[in-house]
Amino acid sequence: MLIRHDHYLLIEAAEALFGSNYRGPLAEALGVHERSLRRWLGGEAEIPAGVWRDLERLMVERRRGLDRLIERLPR
Repeated sequence: MLIRHDHYLLIEAAEALFGSNYRGPLAEALGVHERSLRRWLGGEAEIPAGVWRDLERLMVERRRGLDRLIERLPR
């Protein structure tokens, strides 16, 4: 088991992006096999640095989409 607890942050980000059934959609969005994702989520394998960059990109895209939607809401 790894000493670092980055997998908790990965879980939090995944749930924020995709809800409670995030495994399939997150694996697809990251372009990885679900098995790799499960190992990261379980803290069994180190999360590659590229995954954090991809997560940031996904979150920024989501935020931009939400910001555009907010601007369209009636006031």
